[in-house]
Amino acid sequence: MNTWKQFHRVTSMLTDRSDMEDRNIFVLAGLTVDQTIQHSTFIPQFGFLMEKGRSRKSNYFGPTEINELLFRQKLYRPPVTFLEYAGES
Repeated sequence: MNTWKQFHRVTSMLTDRSDMEDRNIFVLAGLTVDQTIQHSTFIPQFGFLMEKGRSRKSNYFGPTEINELLFRQKLYRPPVTFLEYAGES
């Protein structure tokens, strides 16, 4: 419930602002399930896309649409993990 409230608070603030005219904004809210320090899972719940500050044409996404959108994106995978970069592995 708290995630839902925070998500709508943020998206309401973004659509009410007038200084977002030339920006594309994507907001993603969800839950992170930590299984171990080395592996966690993000479960998307809500998505919001506002292109070039057009609040009247904003798009909201549910979990299925978010997963489809994210899986179509090309990913950059760094050559080392964060823990390796920090010297902790």
